[in-house]
Amino acid sequence: MNYIIYLFILFICVQACNAYYFVTWPELHRIKSVDEFKSNVDRIVKDFACEDCRAHFENLVETHMFPLEYVDTLEEARLWLYLAHNSVNLRIGKPWQPLTILDQYEHTCSS
Repeated sequence: MNYIIYLFILFICVQACNAYYFVTWPELHRIKSVDEFKSNVDRIVKDFACEDCRAHFENLVETHMFPLEYVDTLEEARLWLYLAHNSVNLRIGKPWQPLTILDQYEHTCSS
């Protein structure tokens, strides 16, 4: 009987974790195309499990200084992510990161 309860709890935990996991910042930096990038941004807007975070990100996308529809290259996608990430950092009280932070992703984003 305890085994069944354990499996049920494990199942619930896995489902909860999967609800929050779908795209991470490093994964966004490994995109291979602009279409993949835009698709991932759309997934965050529509599927992020944290409603507050999803609403903030949706607002960020709508008010971003570099409108998503103008992102045409992978380099522009990287710049869009950089600005978006720093906007989130400022909102949650973290410091603005220098542009050189993108260097750590330089070899993970296909051109």
